[in-house]
Amino acid sequence: MKKIFEDFGIEVYTDGEKKYIRYDDGEIAAHYTIVEVSDNDAIQAQLSDKDAYNVIIKYQNIEMGLL
Repeated sequence: MKKIFEDFGIEVYTDGEKKYIRYDDGEIAAHYTIVEVSDNDAIQAQLSDKDAYNVIIKYQNIEMGLL
């Protein structure tokens, strides 16, 4: 995987056609999560800290079956 962006508490990676974001979801100790995202969400996450947060929440909700 190749890192293409780092800011707003996230890192965006590409691996061929796939895009991933990596973020710390730990409370007291660091715990990093990597999730595959769409191309559009990878772009959106790079726009601002609020956009990055919204993308993270979207994929957490998908994982929990809420979306």
